[in-house]
Amino acid sequence: MKLIVPPKLKKGDTIAFVSPSAGLAGLFKYRVKRAIRWFREEGFKVKLSENFWETGYIAGSPEGRARDLNEMILDEEVKAIISAIGGEHSIQILRYVNFEAFKENPKIFSGFSDITVLHLAFYKISGVQTYYGPMVLTQFGEYPKPFEYTIRYFYKAVMHRKIGKIEVVDYTDQFLDWKKYKRTPRRKFKKNKLLWLREGKAKGRLIGGCMPSILRVAGTSYFPSFHNSI
Repeated sequence: MKLIVPPKLKKGDTIAFVSPSAGLAGLFKYRVKRAIRWFREEGFKVKLSENFWETGYIAGSPEGRARDLNEMILDEEVKAIISAIGGEHSIQILRYVNFEAFKENPKIFSGFSDITVLHLAFYKISGVQTYYGPMVLTQFGEYPKPFEYTIRYFYKAVMHRKIGKIEVVDYTDQFLDWKKYKRTPRRKFKKNKLLWLREGKAKGRLIGGCMPSILRVAGTSYFPSFHNSI
């Protein structure tokens, strides 16, 4: 299968925010506003889907969430789509997603965790390259702004032809209660020394994601072949 690579993002382009799964954007509006402000300061336009602010365990009905995604896929002004956050229910919208439209209008799509099911389906059915990358609430809504590491490699992935060597830098896995800590930066930890278990080189398409989400679509028509992939 020939891989379709979406056009690279440019300053001045419009980026759409969607909520395909959990309805948390409306509960943590300050993080969304922070992300919007940062993107605008970087020179981008931001557009929100109709159900983006829906609160609850999920951001609206499966049909409604899929309709939001489809509208952004068909919107010629939108050049990239970024998920608000993951969750448990992206799988509910697969039957309603317009995969043919995504093939005809390929664009950057970013998200991780539960968004894995959409990545796999877009690859299997549309044949389009997507990005297992940062999301609105979790990365772009960081205080006071996204980490430099996030910015650097997001831009390299979606704006440049090659990512190049990925450096090991200070990291964080600190959990912050977003209800409590609205203006607290996450603490960074010193990078660990790399331990090579096996040296060598490999070449292939990089396919993967969140393992529980991968298993949810395994054996279905949305599950791609991993043959000759990394």
